[in-house]
Amino acid sequence: MGLPMAFFTFLLAQGTSGGIFAPLPEGSTPSVGYFEQVWLYLHANVVNFVVAMVLFLLVLGLRKITDDSYIRHKLRSPYIALGAYFFTLFMSAAFSPTSYGLTRVFYLTALTALTLAAVLVAGVVAIDIFVVRVRRMQFPVIIRDLLVIIVFFVSLFVVLGHQGLDLTAILASAGFVGIVLGLAMQDTLGNIMGGLALQMEKPFEVGNWVEFEGVQGEVIEINWRSVKVLTLDREVVVIPNTVITKSSFRNLSRPTGVLRQSLVVGLPYSLPPNKAKKAFMDTLLRINGILRTPPPEIYLVEYSAYSIAYRVTYFIDDLPLRERISDEVHSKLWYGLKRSNIKIPFPIQDLAVTFPKEHEATEADSHRRDQDEKSKLLNRIPFFAPLPADDIERLATGARDEKYAQGEEVVRQGDAGYSFYVVRDGIAEVLSRDVTSGQTAEVALLKRGDFFGEMSLMTGERRSATVQARVDTEFLVIDKDNFKEVFERHPDLVGRISDIVVQRKIQVEEQHATKRAQDAQSTHAQSASLMARIKSFFGI
Repeated sequence: MGLPMAFFTFLLAQGTSGGIFAPLPEGSTPSVGYFEQVWLYLHANVVNFVVAMVLFLLVLGLRKITDDSYIRHKLRSPYIALGAYFFTLFMSAAFSPTSYGLTRVFYLTALTALTLAAVLVAGVVAIDIFVVRVRRMQFPVIIRDLLVIIVFFVSLFVVLGHQGLDLTAILASAGFVGIVLGLAMQDTLGNIMGGLALQMEKPFEVGNWVEFEGVQGEVIEINWRSVKVLTLDREVVVIPNTVITKSSFRNLSRPTGVLRQSLVVGLPYSLPPNKAKKAFMDTLLRINGILRTPPPEIYLVEYSAYSIAYRVTYFIDDLPLRERISDEVHSKLWYGLKRSNIKIPFPIQDLAVTFPKEHEATEADSHRRDQDEKSKLLNRIPFFAPLPADDIERLATGARDEKYAQGEEVVRQGDAGYSFYVVRDGIAEVLSRDVTSGQTAEVALLKRGDFFGEMSLMTGERRSATVQARVDTEFLVIDKDNFKEVFERHPDLVGRISDIVVQRKIQVEEQHATKRAQDAQSTHAQSASLMARIKSFFGI
């Protein structure tokens, strides 16, 4: 750090040393005029001037042909160094006939600026363009800058050595000034050394996600002084290198970038643990963003005062979406537990004065209204219409309600199932994947009163299509055992259901056939267009 200041201080002491234009003997007069001496001075530096012009044109050309903001930023420093060179060169020429000391200082400063410009341009071309952009190799910024500094000082000492400077005096002055500045800039030097340690050890790299003293985000820059982290709040947090090297932190992107998430949910004591774990697992496996390998895990962790606590764990590999996935997990678990008729207990103290008869009457009225609504809904289904009212009521009594969140799958194509679904509220979409083409087509939209699942329920065949809720949707679900009693009393119902099932299968097949025909027509049209262009090009 003290070397540059020692160098420029030392230049002032070089006014009487040898060089291009030595001072005239005392009492003598110049053999040529002022402007002739200026011209001779500039002519003696024509090589350096040509080198400076070549560097200037090279920098200008690189800025014109590149759109990389980093490269353009790095090319600003050579511009400044070349500007300093041209200024100090002409200043040294202006003073050369009258003041050898000032001429010497300006001339050596010009050589320093030219050397700096050459090294900076070489660093941009060799490291930033060739190594990083062309060869696609990583090159830490700190190591790059350190290499440029070392090359600059080595080159500068070689250049100044040819000008007759005593380099040992410069180094001695640099050592003294360096000690003074080192004591005054301990924090800055500590950050620099910390940055070098981070680059050598590489506990994290740009692009890694880290967590440090409550700050969590993506590393976007590692420089001489600090590490910059971009948080999920889109804020840039600057952490000094010395603080990082003296503290512990977590690298969330290593070794694999897979991160485990967990939450604790309390469920009733009356619920068997195996049933609770199955309800959790069924919901987690339906959520996008949760990895299948490693699979989610559910542990019973505590028998608390009012519930059994389960730790639900799952794995993700997309850290920026962690909060969004967590929100979906919490939301879908509520719907999943609701469908399984599982209540989440919580401590509550309820003081209420009720009249038993009035309370029982209110509950009875509510239950009766619900049963009437279910019966009306089932009466709208074609093959239930001929059934007597008592059979419809039996089916309504045995049916259960299930609620699904928006975007959640109700059934999946290829899965086994033995339940029949009727849309009670909301909208669901039927998606069928064609085995031949592998494409998925929307077969139908289901609204209140529409139904599905009759094929799997009647024959045990796997689901022929996927059904998912377009909005929060509630279904009325009837199981196989409910149908069995109806079939025993009404055998003719089997034939009617068979006809409906066949019509549904034909509808799905027609949808896929239409899609394949459209794809074939599109392919034929594109082929004909390409053939016409080829014939036109060759003049056939």
